[in-house]
Amino acid sequence: MKKFCPKAFWKSLMISRTTGFSLVEMIVVIAIVGVLAGVAARFLLSGFRIYNFVDQRKAAIHEARLALYWLNRDLRQVRDPDGVLVATATHVRYWNYFDEIVEYQYQDNEIERNGNTLASNVTNFQFSYQRSGGEMMEVPVSADSLSFIWNIIADFTVQIDDHSIRYHVLVHPRNY
Repeated sequence: MKKFCPKAFWKSLMISRTTGFSLVEMIVVIAIVGVLAGVAARFLLSGFRIYNFVDQRKAAIHEARLALYWLNRDLRQVRDPDGVLVATATHVRYWNYFDEIVEYQYQDNEIERNGNTLASNVTNFQFSYQRSGGEMMEVPVSADSLSFIWNIIADFTVQIDDHSIRYHVLVHPRNY
């Protein structure tokens, strides 16, 4: 049996100088890892920005399409030619065939239906009106000409950051 020698034990545990890393090598590795982490962070941040932009754009487009759907649906339900009460470039009010007053109005970059916001971020909103022959009517339509409205046209643009999307609908009410 071998005799225990503390000096030999500690010597066997010591790492020789040739197997370790120098300070310069460690600093180079830290610098390389830092550069790679910076590049990875930049890619992640740009991905998050793109995701947020697409998400906001998708929400705005959905909101605008919903407004377009409601405009198209409701304007088809004008009760009769005498059912239109107000017809301006930014406001239309009429009786529908359920004997309810429906009102669409554009103000403060929003389209409102009976006071409830349908779409925001809206620019260049305009109602226009046609007679049965297709000629455009003077806006605002005077009270004595309201019964001559044959088609109602809604035209608006939704602005999302630097991008804009134009929506246009021409509606002929069913009961005319």
